[in-house]
Amino acid sequence: MTIIDFLQELKGWQPLIGTVLGFGALTWGALYNYRLGRNRDDAIRKKEELAVALALYSEIDLISKELASLANAVGGWYLRHGPSGDNVPAHFSESFMLPEPTLFKALASKIGMLSPEVLLPVTRFYGYYGETVGHFPHILDDEDRAINYGVEWVLGPAISAIDEVQPALREIERIAGILPRESLPDLAKARKAKKLEEDIRPD
Repeated sequence: MTIIDFLQELKGWQPLIGTVLGFGALTWGALYNYRLGRNRDDAIRKKEELAVALALYSEIDLISKELASLANAVGGWYLRHGPSGDNVPAHFSESFMLPEPTLFKALASKIGMLSPEVLLPVTRFYGYYGETVGHFPHILDDEDRAINYGVEWVLGPAISAIDEVQPALREIERIAGILPRESLPDLAKARKAKKLEEDIRPD
């Protein structure tokens, strides 16, 4: 076959060749647009994840300060009076108004966006916080209550909440570009009282 014959033959294939090239161009364009859309969606998701993390970070910071204040007050009372003293004075309920975790509840549907190293410590924090809030009224002086809880019911979860959430807070600071905290909430009295209670009343 001569070149002229080949060119003549090629002319008959032009519509098919054009169709194939056009289909290839459309496919490439679709894949390229999909990739752009995926990258855009990933960027939006990362921003939303960071927003959720920062919102919880701010709430945890506030709650941690209140928890530390309560735990040290209860611990200080226990160190002064010991297990033979009366229950924690009822006025503690007015002095320590533990805040409602409103952001955690509001963002419940988006918590799953967080990475595991943030998600797990954060959810445990709020679990321990719930225990502290639930047990706090039971360590207060109440003549009508037949059974009283020891201070460890409040000190244990309060200390665990603050200690175990620290890795998650450091991770949020890292991804958000926030300078790490120079010091943790002071729990000296709470830790000392908890240790004393554990030594007196071992499991």
